[in-house]
Amino acid sequence: MKNMCLLVRNDRGSAGMKAAVAIAIVGAAVFAGIQLVPLFWGHWSFEADVKTAVRFAFDNHRQDTQKNLRKEIIGLINRIDAEYEDKDVKVTVEQAKKKILVEIWYSRAHSLPFYENPKQFYIRIENTPL
Repeated sequence: MKNMCLLVRNDRGSAGMKAAVAIAIVGAAVFAGIQLVPLFWGHWSFEADVKTAVRFAFDNHRQDTQKNLRKEIIGLINRIDAEYEDKDVKVTVEQAKKKILVEIWYSRAHSLPFYENPKQFYIRIENTPL
């Protein structure tokens, strides 16, 4: 008897082709993630700076805490080159209760193909020191 070779063909594609497609999809997802990191990293860093300002507001601003904390937060917004309107930066301080509520809407320009320009962010921080 002759040796016969039996070829089995997978109509859905070879294993190599499936692996190549999977690698391409994973690569595209990683590329998209890498593009987004700088945009969101700036937001997370800004939010951490605002939380720090709120945490130490009563220590740093003994007089007119609300006005001075708002001024400090606006300085932080300007430092990251964000766009905002005056009404979008709300700081409410209840001096007697040592309670602070901060709400901020701002947008940042970017050059990402995945999102329309600019990207808008919202931060809400409520702090009641012990």
